[in-house]
Amino acid sequence: MARHLKFLSALVVVLFFPVSALAQSANPASPATFQNINDLVTNLLNVFLGFVAIAGLVMLVVGGFIYLSAGDDKARTQSAQKTITYSLGGLILALSSWILLRLIAVFLGIDIGLFDICMTPSCA
Repeated sequence: MARHLKFLSALVVVLFFPVSALAQSANPASPATFQNINDLVTNLLNVFLGFVAIAGLVMLVVGGFIYLSAGDDKARTQSAQKTITYSLGGLILALSSWILLRLIAVFLGIDIGLFDICMTPSCA
């Protein structure tokens, strides 16, 4: 259990500390603006999508390893098959949602991947 906790904490450090660097302003003397918040949310969404893909692939590999090491144990074989099925389902769902958003963006001409906060009447 402690080994898994160490691995999980190292994974969190590697994945989420670069996001804080992306959230920094180009000019640290200037105050934060809504554009900085837009960039932060856009970067967080991109990192989240990457995290979902990595998690799905890791679970696919874990399921394959459990399946190969199960031997004659029916319960472990069924557990591995469920893990593989659910990880493939999650990857397919994440990929299809990304493709659907990209198709909507192409057909409607709207950049859906851009998070935008509009505070003035001129941008509405």
